[in-house]
Amino acid sequence: MKLLKQIGCAALAVFLATAFCACKKDEKPVNTENPTDYGTMKVADVRLYENYPEAEIYIEFSLPQYAQDPKFTFDSDLFEIDGTRAILKKTPTSEKRVTVFAETPNHNAFFEVICSDAEFEPDFDFAATRSALSLQNYADKEVVFAGDSFFSESYWTSFGVRFSSLGAYAVGIGSTTAFQWEIFARRIFYPVQPDIIAMHVGTNDLAGGASPEETAEALISLFNNMLLNLPQTTVYWFTVEMREGVDTAKIEELNGKISAFAANTPRLFVLDSFSRFEKEGEMDDSMYADGVHPSEKGYEVFPALLKEAGVTIPAKAQS
Repeated sequence: MKLLKQIGCAALAVFLATAFCACKKDEKPVNTENPTDYGTMKVADVRLYENYPEAEIYIEFSLPQYAQDPKFTFDSDLFEIDGTRAILKKTPTSEKRVTVFAETPNHNAFFEVICSDAEFEPDFDFAATRSALSLQNYADKEVVFAGDSFFSESYWTSFGVRFSSLGAYAVGIGSTTAFQWEIFARRIFYPVQPDIIAMHVGTNDLAGGASPEETAEALISLFNNMLLNLPQTTVYWFTVEMREGVDTAKIEELNGKISAFAANTPRLFVLDSFSRFEKEGEMDDSMYADGVHPSEKGYEVFPALLKEAGVTIPAKAQS
């Protein structure tokens, strides 16, 4: 009897030990030494103007899986924030920079909303409005050529004839830079939401004295804002070609920086027009009309590169 009792106690001990081990095996350990890394949140500064009073706030999470809509706190009645959109309500008598605190349950960041006391580039206002109006009849899958004077019909004089039966638009504005297009896009692109935008921009930044680093920063800001505001759009950027008055090494440095950025950026593609305009390391004179702008032969490069990238310009939609 005593033997049976001892056997029974031993069996119970084995059962309890086994159950305890099984329980411990299934239990998820609490990690107090290595808390979850939620990454960081960065918010870009926003500029508001009387003639461009609204802008989407660009927010970047280093770990997108933990992205959340932030709450914004600020002390100003010059603007309001609706969702993630900043809207100018009053034009200040002088430029005002308002610090905004953005916060999620796991992130926080400061940024500025700059409220201008003046219109943005009033000398370009007519051209920007005209470009916006030219896209009123835009139809799905049509291609918008935009950016600097390369894609203005003032220089691409054969554009109207070449694309007369096709869904293509030239809305380039002469002498413009990457930052200017970041603002123009609010009026020209965002109301229309084009499927395909082919851009030539950056050459005037370099010609105006900006470094490759500064120009790349401006272009990346432009592309980030475009892709944020145009969620269904594919953007093609033509590399900056050799030109008079700009060191070729700077051009190549810029092209390399944007190519590296695009390699990890969905919906942004770089098309190498630089190599089509050079011959044995020098400018191919047959591709240029004036040492900067393309000749008629040079202009054939851009639709050809788009075609090589798989872009088909459709027939013009019937209005």
